[in-house]
Amino acid sequence: MGDRPKRPESTLLYSPNSQMSISLLSSEAESPNYRGFLNLGAIILFVTNFRLIIENIVKYGFLLHIPSWNEVIFLYASWPCLFCTLLLSVPLSVCFAIEHFLGAKLPQVLVTLLQSLNILVTLAVPPGLIKYSDAHFVPAFFLLLYTLVAAMKEYSFYDVMKEVRVSFHSEEYQKYPKELKEVIAKYPNITSFRHFVYFVFTPTLCFQFKYPRTERVRKVWLFKRICEFVLSLSVAALIIQQYIEPLILNTLQLLHTEEINYVLVLERHLKLAVPSLYLWLLLFFNCFQCYTNIMAELTTFGDRTFYLEWWNARTLGEYWRLWNIPVHSWLFRHVYIPIVAKGFNKNFSIFVTFAISAVAHEYIFSSALKIVSCWAFTGMMLQIPMIILGDLFKNQLQKSQLGNVIFWVTFCIVGQPAAILVYWYQVVFNLSLL
Repeated sequence: MGDRPKRPESTLLYSPNSQMSISLLSSEAESPNYRGFLNLGAIILFVTNFRLIIENIVKYGFLLHIPSWNEVIFLYASWPCLFCTLLLSVPLSVCFAIEHFLGAKLPQVLVTLLQSLNILVTLAVPPGLIKYSDAHFVPAFFLLLYTLVAAMKEYSFYDVMKEVRVSFHSEEYQKYPKELKEVIAKYPNITSFRHFVYFVFTPTLCFQFKYPRTERVRKVWLFKRICEFVLSLSVAALIIQQYIEPLILNTLQLLHTEEINYVLVLERHLKLAVPSLYLWLLLFFNCFQCYTNIMAELTTFGDRTFYLEWWNARTLGEYWRLWNIPVHSWLFRHVYIPIVAKGFNKNFSIFVTFAISAVAHEYIFSSALKIVSCWAFTGMMLQIPMIILGDLFKNQLQKSQLGNVIFWVTFCIVGQPAAILVYWYQVVFNLSLL
């Protein structure tokens, strides 16, 4: 340790104001250590939420409903949805069969037509089954999610094989890297059903002839992820039943009166923002950290980059590029790049890409809720001007935290609670808000 400064022998020898300095919290000062404030913020957050927990239990009691075995088997399990999920293996197999047995024999137009019909059947059957089987929202949602994933995988496989055919017949593949060139040179015997099945179960939407692989399945690591998956899903169910559902029902009663108290509605909206934010973060963790890693571990899939630092996003465009890497990669590879390659400008390409994403979101929510709506589509499309503005002022936003604050407020404080209220209102009162 260094020597301590000697204590001055006289007050005249001690001059506390002896040099130029800047207050620590001034903007021109070097960044100080804010750890104490972070600790205080964590304490306030804990106390505030603990108070809300007590207030909620005092007001509503303990609302968490643990489903019985009958409910699990006949309501949440929903045998028609489970059967339809298993039935997705049929169009997936048809997709492979078309490319493997007919791709090299039929004209490209006919192959495209067959694959388009197959994808259309994949997407059309589950919503009809959900509509007429009285399926619960939870299994219906997951069925539609798996259906969309299956359709995107089918299209990726078809699109890659189409490019292989074109490059093989034109010998354009001779310019490709050696490893890829050796694969295409074997056309049409370039892939197997086993590799296709592996692609179906991996947590990626983009078909490749080779993927990075791990050496083994880590059983202890996998068990930890499964526990996290179950725990996060349980807490999400608790938040929905204990906080979101009673809050929404009380809010909908206000919207169904002759004279609406908009100040009180705004207060309920802001109150809903907190549990909906927690729910969103839990579902993100459950899906992109737990489920995807579980599937990656089971299939020894090596690329575990399912998301990047989206929480630091300064613009909405940056958020969508970081939030869901598998979907972003699929859209970039199979939508954005082909459109740009045809000579269209960047803004038009972004518009089409976002429109497809918006249709996909609406497909899942409207079909699962058994309604005809366009709120998810509209909400997604309204983000396009904000993305363009964010790109125009990207340099300015990168220099401050303003862009990140705007993102959190727009997305989590305004957008998500409003979307929940609108959809729940339409379902509960069976009204058309279009």
